Amino acid sequence: MAISSTPSGCDIDPKSVVDLVIGMMAVPGRSGEERQIAGFITDRLREAGIPDSAVSHDTMTRRSPIGGQIGNLIVKLPGTRRAPRRLLMAHIDTVPLCVGSRPVRKGGLIT
Repeated sequence: MAISSTPSGCDIDPKSVVDLVIGMMAVPGRSGEERQIAGFITDRLREAGIPDSAVSHDTMTRRSPIGGQIGNLIVKLPGTRRAPRRLLMAHIDTVPLCVGSRPVRKGGLIT
């Protein structure tokens, strides 16, 4: 994804963001089988300069009734100033209805 720092924050290339989302949607990752999508995300984080020491997985697979291939992906980044911590959280698994789907861009829509 093309992100460049500017005095006002970040400039984000919308095409790169859409390409990233389509790429992520194409990676298999039904609930309990998230190892491949977690790897995809980890690879993108490394490409963005995030060190391996900042990336880990918890042990949720041992406590979850469905088990799973890999724990939750956790990325801890140092702040640049003293302030409250922030959390970004999202699901990376695929809902059952969409398992096996192939995302396609049609104009301004992804179907």
